[in-house]
Amino acid sequence: MNNVHTQPQRGFTLFIAVIVSSLTVIIALAILGVSTTQLELAGFSRQSEVSFEAASAAAECIRFYDVSTAHGGTFDVPGDGSTQGSTAQVTCFGSTATNSNGAARSGTEQRFQWTWNTNTTCSIASVYKFYSTSGAVDMDSVGVTAYDCPSNVECTVVQARGYNAACNALSGSSVIERALFLVY
Repeated sequence: MNNVHTQPQRGFTLFIAVIVSSLTVIIALAILGVSTTQLELAGFSRQSEVSFEAASAAAECIRFYDVSTAHGGTFDVPGDGSTQGSTAQVTCFGSTATNSNGAARSGTEQRFQWTWNTNTTCSIASVYKFYSTSGAVDMDSVGVTAYDCPSNVECTVVQARGYNAACNALSGSSVIERALFLVY
């Protein structure tokens, strides 16, 4: 008779169970990390889209007022370009904005801003009109370096900026700005 008593290998089974459990937890945490990153990126993407659409809406509003037959000439610079025009008013997004820089001359900024979409979106548009009867006008001051505005031709530069926050809350760290430039 053999009196050797063998112990069951319970420790080995426990060891395998701990390893499998640990690997499962590590994989779950890795998937959670990737999912969290994807959610953050999706949130930034949505806010970026809101900002872009705010800039696009402002650019379209300004262009409508500039070229439509009912409102055409809203931003025009009178006379030879050195004469001061009237202060423009533009109604978009359910509110009226007045040029915050006063009446315009050739090459000066006409600035308008609106807070809209239940105070969660800001659009700021700057319009620059260039006109001169005495020669070409340099438009470098507003970032247009590709060409000058020819003599006796009215040139327009629109800088539209959109934000994912109200106009009075643009200093936050989560504010996203998108900009569009139109030159015509």
